[in-house]
Amino acid sequence: MDKNKSDLNLVRNEYLYMSDYNQVINACVKDMFMENGDNRRIPIRGVHIDEGMIKKRIKKLSQLVFESTQNCNIRCKYCVYNGHYSNQRNVTPREMNFETAKKGMDYIFSIIKNRKKKEFALSFYGGEPLLNVKIIKEIVEYAKKRFTGWGLRYNMTTNLTLLDDSILDFLVENNFSLMVSLDGGRENHDAKRVFVNGKGTHDIVLRNLEKIEKQYTDYFLEKVSFSAVYSFDLPLKNLYKFYTGSDLVKKKRMRFGGVNAYNTTYYEKYPYSKETFDKEFKEIFSRVLEKVLGGDQLIGFETFLYNNFKEIGDSLNFRDYSLLGGACLFDERLYLDARGRFHICEKMNNAFSFGDVDRGFDFKKMADIVREYIEVTKTHCLDCNLRFLCKRCFVSFAGNGRFEVLSGFCKNQEESIVSNLERYIEYKEEGKKTALKMNVKKFHQFAAVEKGPVNAAVIDLLKGNVYQVENKVIDTMAKGAYEEIPGFMESAEKEGLIIEINEKNWIPSDEDNRERAEDKDDEIGIELHVEEGIDPDAVIEKFGNHAIRKVFFYGGYLPQIRRPGVQVVKKEKDFHRCVTKACVDGKFGRITESAYLFNKMYNSCWGRKVAVTKDGKVRPCIHSSITSGDIEADDIDKILEKMKEYWIITKDKVEKCKDCELRYACFDCREMAFRECGDLFAANPVCNYDPYKGTWK
Repeated sequence: MDKNKSDLNLVRNEYLYMSDYNQVINACVKDMFMENGDNRRIPIRGVHIDEGMIKKRIKKLSQLVFESTQNCNIRCKYCVYNGHYSNQRNVTPREMNFETAKKGMDYIFSIIKNRKKKEFALSFYGGEPLLNVKIIKEIVEYAKKRFTGWGLRYNMTTNLTLLDDSILDFLVENNFSLMVSLDGGRENHDAKRVFVNGKGTHDIVLRNLEKIEKQYTDYFLEKVSFSAVYSFDLPLKNLYKFYTGSDLVKKKRMRFGGVNAYNTTYYEKYPYSKETFDKEFKEIFSRVLEKVLGGDQLIGFETFLYNNFKEIGDSLNFRDYSLLGGACLFDERLYLDARGRFHICEKMNNAFSFGDVDRGFDFKKMADIVREYIEVTKTHCLDCNLRFLCKRCFVSFAGNGRFEVLSGFCKNQEESIVSNLERYIEYKEEGKKTALKMNVKKFHQFAAVEKGPVNAAVIDLLKGNVYQVENKVIDTMAKGAYEEIPGFMESAEKEGLIIEINEKNWIPSDEDNRERAEDKDDEIGIELHVEEGIDPDAVIEKFGNHAIRKVFFYGGYLPQIRRPGVQVVKKEKDFHRCVTKACVDGKFGRITESAYLFNKMYNSCWGRKVAVTKDGKVRPCIHSSITSGDIEADDIDKILEKMKEYWIITKDKVEKCKDCELRYACFDCREMAFRECGDLFAANPVCNYDPYKGTWK
């Protein structure tokens, strides 16, 4: 594929993936999109990385994974530790001891102990962790004392060949979640998962699963899941047949992944036919989609396939991207190896450790690791036309002590993404089929329709225009009775609101898939308003690593800001001018897509805004009488928690406005409502529209 292309033709050239916008569009609207859609272009945010940010993220850590042992009692032929993968260790007899584990837990606890969320997970990995069951029991016993009052969870990934009654009782007593490695039926499983002597392990795994189900039925149903690794030189249909046919496993949660075909010599020894795999996969996946479209219930293996496929749709239209891609920032999990060294996760090779149990974390090195990874993505990913859909993280580029684009990674991702995009579009088309293959007239995919009690607002998010029509017009158009509304149809077609399209041609959704900013507290894009008389740099410093995007300065001069990348705008303190932004006559200015989506998530004025007055008071806006704290005396995180209560007062929560079809296109002023009515949720008193009658006063 030509990486310099800005779009990608898909499914009979009837759809385009617009790479700069991360959107699939109907090909028939390309010209209109290119003429009006430039404001939809998605930038990739830079990320300010320093030691302070890393220290803050680490306090949110949710899981510590222990390398119980580097040894294993079986020798999987595709194992990442068997010599087929560069930059990975080999199987060794090294085991973790209790002193190492204790130091690791003590250090982590010292960092996270004061946080509000008292939940944590301890996981066990190998090799085969049950080879060192002694350390697992010691860790669990100590953790209960160290994390007194916390909600603790325990997880383990195991080949299950070493299970006995005493181990099973221990796992059940402590409510362990078990991820059991099981590669399908005997033929597939025993082809790769063998003991040191070459004998297959399938039968003993099945016996132990039956033991769990018989002795602890409820535990088996709730806590046991499966991980299947598929080697492409084996029949995929065998794996599917086992996981959909065996009563023991078919209703269980499971995940499925292929042996990586890049950065390995494995497939030099076990060559495979990609054509055969693609054919088998297509046949199996067609069955899954037939069940989905028919309303039939999926079972474990099918559910995983479908959810994994559906992720491509969830990724489309997502707009909040940073140079980190899918890389975590030390807050999801950390890996403690048998030597006592800390790593990003259990999948990273040993060349990127950043501290140990004796010296703690090297925060500078942690920041350097992230910065180096970002430089690689800058160099290799920013011009790729699949950059928004690629699943990449630290592991993707982890070479021998440095990050690099590993051989085969991009090709593998490209093939997978394009294939999934095609399947996703065909699936959406299938769901739109009707008995009559007729041409229909519909609003183009960038028109948002919001209904009120009487009227509907049609918001053209390409051109930014807002139209009000009666609800019955929208209903008539949906029924295809165009001859009953000739005036509206003629006007809408002239405005470019309507396209004519065959019924089978799926019109992609333009839903907002951006993550809510409040879910990532230290990455919230804050608009800061500062009154003359207080140092804006000092205020920015108080916000630490929170992302200050823009500063509005109310004063007689324009200050210079030390922090790079922050825009400064001089502003007049004029409350009357703010109030007059509200629409009072039905004539709307241009409503951009970003404003429309913002207004659905936040208050159009107060959303993600923080104002600091010259006396240090923090308010929702510079004109507000409401105080959320003192910039000098109060903790900034507590201030922001209070500010969020005002940010999310959308018009969906305001009297009268919550029923109005124009609520996402209209500017709001909560301060005016509060001053006039004494109620933060009162309707804006300057509004002249009655949504219940559909009339302007």
